[in-house]
Amino acid sequence: MRLSVLSEVFAQTLARRRIAQVLQPTLSRHSVPLRMKGAFFHGPELPLTIKDVELDQPQHGEVMINTVASGVFHSDLHFVDGFYPYPAIAVLGDEAGGIIEEIGKQVTYVKPCDHINL
Repeated sequence: MRLSVLSEVFAQTLARRRIAQVLQPTLSRHSVPLRMKGAFFHGPELPLTIKDVELDQPQHGEVMINTVASGVFHSDLHFVDGFYPYPAIAVLGDEAGGIIEEIGKQVTYVKPCDHINL
């Protein structure tokens, strides 16, 4: 129950992003700050908070993904429950599916418009 809101948050973020692209077609992606929502871990036994995160353009060896679906995997809950020690603050979540938007220098194994699962 405590993490069920994540999929709804990511769906709303994706919808807002698409609307923004339709309403501002003359702006390049590089002139608009890219943002996403993140599930922030503050320490064991503390609730996660959902916050905006501003993203940089992809760097060497990185890709930018338009996330279609995401979630916090069960093993991430071990950090929240205090079973695995981990320094706070951290952004949890390692399960996602989406479409490659941009690639950084020397990325050769994927290209824009590829569908991927993480």
